[in-house]
Amino acid sequence: MLALDEPIAGYWSAYRARGKERTTLRHVLTHRAGQPRFAPDAAGFDLLDDGGLRESLARAAPEYLPGTSLREHALTYGHLVDGILRASAGATLGEVFNDVVRPALGLDAWFGALPEP
Repeated sequence: MLALDEPIAGYWSAYRARGKERTTLRHVLTHRAGQPRFAPDAAGFDLLDDGGLRESLARAAPEYLPGTSLREHALTYGHLVDGILRASAGATLGEVFNDVVRPALGLDAWFGALPEP
């Protein structure tokens, strides 16, 4: 289990950079982490380069002090949650969803494509 109000840098050490050392899981989950979009250095990344996009978020300064404003993190939300899960649980967002959340809720939903039969 992850604590909602503990800094995520305690799990994801690379995220500690440039004013994000006090960003919490609650900030991320409520779209208050200060990273509603990727920094300009991510412009040349392939959209499927999950690792590169996560690293870009970890390196980037927040646009505003985390916790002080609400801005939809639609572009970055999944990458932020995935980075936190990878660092804290050693599992991807897709793995946690498919192995834990989906069965617990009885959902017929998936992250990614199912393997070909």
